[in-house]
Amino acid sequence: MSDLTRHRARYGAQGVFLDQVSTGIEQLGVCEQPAAVVRTLGRGPLVLHHGTAPHAAYAAPADLLVTFEGPWTT
Repeated sequence: MSDLTRHRARYGAQGVFLDQVSTGIEQLGVCEQPAAVVRTLGRGPLVLHHGTAPHAAYAAPADLLVTFEGPWTT
């Protein structure tokens, strides 16, 4: 979370992008804690990058889910 604060101070970022987020319901808890901190600190919007379709429960803590990773032509 200190990285979020430092990055925002240095670059003026208005949101948070979490990369390589798991897709299974078993790992949802790993994502929920940072998401709650992002919300508490007012760091949103929160974007979760899965690269494929995650369990539907991941939509609750996020503002946007990135479910595709590949070339633009695809």
